[in-house]
Amino acid sequence: MDFEKIFNLIGKGTSSLDAFRKEIEEIKENGRETGEIILTSFKGVPGINTAELTEEDMEIWEQFKTNKLSLEKLEEYRNNIDLENYHRRTFSNFIVKKVLDRTEGDEEIKEA
Repeated sequence: MDFEKIFNLIGKGTSSLDAFRKEIEEIKENGRETGEIILTSFKGVPGINTAELTEEDMEIWEQFKTNKLSLEKLEEYRNNIDLENYHRRTFSNFIVKKVLDRTEGDEEIKEA
């Protein structure tokens, strides 16, 4: 989902958190075609419930999309998620996968 779609949703009375959840829901729904199956149900493992995602998750996602997410911030974010919250924990794993995909070939990242 691009920023124009998000602004259109916000303009129609949708909160930015709702727009974020809708964006992640779209990624989840297209997961099998795009290879982003970490968010979808797979072999008995449930997909994430985007209604469980918070403003903190939204902020991390926006930082990732704008290349402003530091490894320190990502670690801090992951450490603050309750281990019992499957949906947020799975989303954080999705972010880690996206960061690793983006930094593939960067030896400094791989060594960390």
